[in-house]
Amino acid sequence: MNSNFLEKINAMLHQYYGSEDALKSTFDLPSDGAYDMIVLSPVWKPQDVMKTDGVQIECLKDRNTTGSYLVRWEGRTMAWIRTGAGAGNVVDACLSLVANSCNKILFLGTCTALKPDLSVGDLVVPNKAVSGTGATRYLLDEMVGDPTFLKERRTPPKGILWLSKAAIKAGAKLNTRTVFSTDTLMGALLHLPEVRETGADVVDMEATAFARCMSIMEKPGVALLTVAGNASGNTAMARISPEGDPRMIETQENTISRIVLNLV
Repeated sequence: MNSNFLEKINAMLHQYYGSEDALKSTFDLPSDGAYDMIVLSPVWKPQDVMKTDGVQIECLKDRNTTGSYLVRWEGRTMAWIRTGAGAGNVVDACLSLVANSCNKILFLGTCTALKPDLSVGDLVVPNKAVSGTGATRYLLDEMVGDPTFLKERRTPPKGILWLSKAAIKAGAKLNTRTVFSTDTLMGALLHLPEVRETGADVVDMEATAFARCMSIMEKPGVALLTVAGNASGNTAMARISPEGDPRMIETQENTISRIVLNLV
């Protein structure tokens, strides 16, 4: 990790938190904890995903939109953080990991497909993340008119290989695609032709922020997104709730669980 960045983070934490252990202060997860993997998810609790027999879940904090948990299985321990939706929440959660040495960080989110060959329940791994955050910019007639917007395109750090191996063991198919991250889904849809011009296959709200944090912190991490809707046509966007689609249920409660357990 960049030493100057680490010094700035630690100085800020010491001044405003009274402790450099933001992970402990915010989520009751000690930074010196020996975690086999850390999972970050905007909305999912481990109870929503980890349905496998023998998995033990300990809740440390559970608030309206955030929470922290320890997930244990066959002698291995995962720290699970429900960050809350949106790039800002994910950045804060990522930066709280600055002092932990865990070498596997998995982001579990959802996305909206922009291509007709992606269906609800499909799994997507970003091989490129396009930054489109900045909600008020979507109120402009044209996004491309702002020379500072849509210019950052990041290739996520290493981690796709170990995720791919786990998916193969779990019998799951991963779709490697380009993700466009926005902090306003409605705003992105207002500018859908411009979003498509970036080469994006899916839209989400956090994957680019996660990739950026992993790069700055020089930590190995990868995002795994589940397609929850499709906006590839000119009709109303199909966005399916888990209880309304059997394939979404299968992906969320079975496929992802198998992948996660093959990672630890």
